[in-house]
Amino acid sequence: MPAPTDQKTTRNYTLWFTVPLALLLALVSLAGLLRPEIYRAETADWTVQATAQDAIDFFLILPVLAVSGLYMHRGERRAEPIWGGTVLYLIYTFIIYGFSVHFNSLFLAYVAILGLSAYAFLYSVRRQLRQPAFQALSSVRPAKAVGIYFLAVAVLFSLLWLADIVPALVQGITPPSLVAAGLSTNPVHVLDLSVVLPGVFIVGLLLIRQHPLGLLFAPVLLVFFVLMDITITVILAAQPSADGSSPVPVMVVMTGMALLSLAALGWLIKSGDW
Repeated sequence: MPAPTDQKTTRNYTLWFTVPLALLLALVSLAGLLRPEIYRAETADWTVQATAQDAIDFFLILPVLAVSGLYMHRGERRAEPIWGGTVLYLIYTFIIYGFSVHFNSLFLAYVAILGLSAYAFLYSVRRQLRQPAFQALSSVRPAKAVGIYFLAVAVLFSLLWLADIVPALVQGITPPSLVAAGLSTNPVHVLDLSVVLPGVFIVGLLLIRQHPLGLLFAPVLLVFFVLMDITITVILAAQPSADGSSPVPVMVVMTGMALLSLAALGWLIKSGDW
């Protein structure tokens, strides 16, 4: 076990990441909300999504990041997956900002948040791997059930995105969602199909086998699920449907998934030595 001074030093690194991330996130989100000209080069559809994302970042992600970072600094280990999942959410979100929002006065802030988030996530993983209780995670009871949930999420969302992509490829057309957003490709499809969903599937398999690495990453991903499901629900509520269909059924599904992920997170944390 590290000496108390080492623990204090390690906890202080959390604030070194959290404080600049929180300040930059507040700057970016408030600028997007208060200065509409930031998104003057975007289509109406993409502007609505970006503005809704800014609201989520300021009113949800920023408080979760700040509070979980403070508790980690104080030595509360159960705050670690919450902080790690929030940082992972920022990596995902600001890859999209960096590559899919037209160049504007906030570009360097987008890049700074992405870089800080990436290194913060690596720090979080390293920190948890060094915990003495890491190997004891293999005894967590609900691991297999949560693993099956992860497999289902990975497969279902892969099929959902492919249902949008494959018909467009067969017909030789651009998906209508891309036309409305004014994008060359869908960054969500790229990130999910290349990295996120395969990663979720792998963690699901590790959970079923009760491997410590699966149990290390599972709470982090569940926090990411909760935040992302809330984000999708809010964006659907803010964005008018291109074909006139009601977004309510999808919003209900995403809300249900957020609650299910939150329940699974509580179940894992309560059953494990976090």
